[in-house]
Amino acid sequence: MEFLNYWNLKEKPFENTGDPKFFYYSPNHKEAMVRIVYVIKNNKAGALLAGDYGTGKTTIAKELLAEIEESGKYRSVYISNPLLSARELIEEIAIQLGIDDSKASRPKLRRMIEEKLKSMRGDGKHTIIIVDEAHLINRKEVLEEIRLLMNTQYRNSFLATAVMMGQLELRDIINAMPQFKQRFAICYVLKHLDESETSKYVDHRMSIAGGRENIFSEDAKKMIFSYSNGRPRQVNNICDMALLVGSMRRVSCIDPDIVKDVVKDLGEDGV
Repeated sequence: MEFLNYWNLKEKPFENTGDPKFFYYSPNHKEAMVRIVYVIKNNKAGALLAGDYGTGKTTIAKELLAEIEESGKYRSVYISNPLLSARELIEEIAIQLGIDDSKASRPKLRRMIEEKLKSMRGDGKHTIIIVDEAHLINRKEVLEEIRLLMNTQYRNSFLATAVMMGQLELRDIINAMPQFKQRFAICYVLKHLDESETSKYVDHRMSIAGGRENIFSEDAKKMIFSYSNGRPRQVNNICDMALLVGSMRRVSCIDPDIVKDVVKDLGEDGV
């Protein structure tokens, strides 16, 4: 049975797609956004956001992209798959900036990118390069290309701001390159939601989807936190399946028994 009709929802509230519309600003997420936006607005070289898996880094990236596009003051480049060679990285950045010269050498492409960045700055636009899942980068030359881009300046101002996001090991990767680390104006660690914020997170997403209050009981939300440890991605997995199971059992609300059964089906740790 499609649970949307059963719960009178307009859309599924717990998809793991990073839809900015469902973005929930916990104090920790809000501080991360404020710091990154500060770095961008002040044309600094870079910002680093690290966090455990499922804590909402990609969602922040998409929310950031939405804000950038809405302002009209910035040009964005979004690298979602960093498992690229240095050449492929430069080509991808060039393509997203509207540069199409696949036969150019790496040094030439780098110069073309620099000229494009200068041109856009002349038009009043600052360029933001977001690298998601950056902890997966396994080639030092790729990090070196990013560092070189972060060094690009014109009239004592950086031409691009790099925002690197990844799991906690990203900090170790950057710390091992002191000349790279120094370019980051901030290094912020995204924490899990606490019990209170997990409850608010569930209520927020249900409200955006058009759900009535108290579909998830307070005890159920406490149990969701216990099994998810406050990781938004795991909260989504549990809640999505709980809504399905609840509709099949034709209950009026999601209680702890349903959460227990769902977690058992998903696996011991709720994933």
